[in-house]
Amino acid sequence: MLDFTRFEALTFDCYGTLIDWESGIWNFLRSILASRQMTIAREEALELYAKIESEMEQGEFCEYRIILQKTLEGVGSSLGFIPSDMELANFPESLRNWPAFPDTASGLQALKRKYRLGIISNVDDALFEMSLQHLQVDFDWIVTAQRCRSYKPSLVNFQLAIKQIG
Repeated sequence: MLDFTRFEALTFDCYGTLIDWESGIWNFLRSILASRQMTIAREEALELYAKIESEMEQGEFCEYRIILQKTLEGVGSSLGFIPSDMELANFPESLRNWPAFPDTASGLQALKRKYRLGIISNVDDALFEMSLQHLQVDFDWIVTAQRCRSYKPSLVNFQLAIKQIG
């Protein structure tokens, strides 16, 4: 059992840990598929999405907004459709609607009373700002892929967090 009295700071991933990444992505994909009278099981769609997104994060860095758009194009290609320009533009903007898990805000608020809190996330600064409304806490540190110019699991992201935390 961990002795939490030894810690002064806690860090979190954001999407999939605090924000319900799966529901956010699925809600957007489901609407695109429905507009084309296409169906796919939620789990199958999310597995496909995660596989393509992981591939997009390899190699030379590009902003997460672009990763989202390229991933949507990849999902479309795999399922036999081409996303419209509007769908590609709206997908990154949909992050503002990705919900927090039900206990996220209250949990973070309780932890904030005892610890300094940080985020280490594979996202752009502007996109993360959209999610802050759901988290309802002021973070002491925010380390994004944009700031690191790399995506986790790169050690660069964690090294920058450690440097910021001190």
